[in-house]
Amino acid sequence: MQMDQARAQGKSMSLTAGVARLWSPTFTLLCGSMLLGYAGSALLVPAVPLYINALGGSAAVIGLVLAAYSLASLASRPLVGRWSDTWSPSGVHGVGALVLAGAAFGHLIPLIPVLALVGAVRGLGWGALNTGAYTLLADVAPATRRAEASAYFNLFQTVPHTLVPAVAVWLIGVPGAGFGATFLLAGTLPLLAAGVAAALSRRMARPERRPIERPAGARGLLRAFAISDRVVLLATALSACAAMTFPPVVAFLPLAAQARGIEGVEWYYVANAAAGISSRLFLGRLADRVGHAVTNAVAFLLCLAGLLLLLVAPNLALLALGGAVFALGLAGTLTSTLALVIERADPRHRGAAMGTYTASFPVGQSIGAALSGLAIEVDGYGAMYLGAMAVAAMAVLITVANWRALGSEQRGARRTEP
Repeated sequence: MQMDQARAQGKSMSLTAGVARLWSPTFTLLCGSMLLGYAGSALLVPAVPLYINALGGSAAVIGLVLAAYSLASLASRPLVGRWSDTWSPSGVHGVGALVLAGAAFGHLIPLIPVLALVGAVRGLGWGALNTGAYTLLADVAPATRRAEASAYFNLFQTVPHTLVPAVAVWLIGVPGAGFGATFLLAGTLPLLAAGVAAALSRRMARPERRPIERPAGARGLLRAFAISDRVVLLATALSACAAMTFPPVVAFLPLAAQARGIEGVEWYYVANAAAGISSRLFLGRLADRVGHAVTNAVAFLLCLAGLLLLLVAPNLALLALGGAVFALGLAGTLTSTLALVIERADPRHRGAAMGTYTASFPVGQSIGAALSGLAIEVDGYGAMYLGAMAVAAMAVLITVANWRALGSEQRGARRTEP
């Protein structure tokens, strides 16, 4: 009897020991730092286009400033990735937060050439903030709870970028606050994130890292991003298509609403946020059940429907509905394409695959921002939304043309399940 009780107690203790602690102080600090950094950046999403417009800049100028930000973020990733490996991921993360703070304060100089330079600097900080944070996540996430840790980590990124833009639009309209208060807050938040990153750095035991091979020249840089699996490239292309449709829905939306005389646009961002956040609670499981081909086709059709509503919306209610429908579609395709890369990437080159995939969003966003600005200049906001709809329709056609390739891996995985 006593032996049975001892065995039962030992089994219970072993099961408890097998559940690694997730919400350690280190992981909590990391999530808090990302929340602050992303909140500061999210304030600038609607504020920068409205600010440049108020200074007399055209839609094409707005698009070029946004493109400078995205391209700088992309260009910095190979360098800060190597820096994170050779120095300290928490240090890179903290430096990125400091650069973001300085760039946000730089918007207080009301000169469009300065804003273009500030946008590029902000892109460098954004690349460092994220590269350091993702490396830290890999270091601190328990081996048995990595997916759960990634889900919470992603939530602390998603919430600010869906909710905080509404705060920026509201703050800009408050008498006595305006753009100045918005930029001060946008700089203070990443400054606080840098302080959290410093506390995080003191807690981190520096992991032992393997020596890094340093390929020389342009050939080495290209080799760092070499991907062999066609489906990984396909997932990257679909993610880039989704990113190209993003600027008309978020960055240029306040200007489009203003041109139509629609007020209360902050509620549009609330509807967009509610749909984007709530959908992530079930989309992962749904994509696993129906497959990546169906998920991407339906997701891009939803993006197409949301853009159509934004094109014709005469009032705030229809505008908010379009934003919610688009957010649902965007969440679906980003969830599915990331899962595709994780499934199909060669484990020996998974870092290169993820580097290529994560670069797809800034590249697509920069192209989409520049094309959106040019479309507005040529034929107004309607042309911008029609162009975004053409990209979403092209993504549906790409999905249909590669239907079997998108579904083959998942079918194989089901066959091998015990």
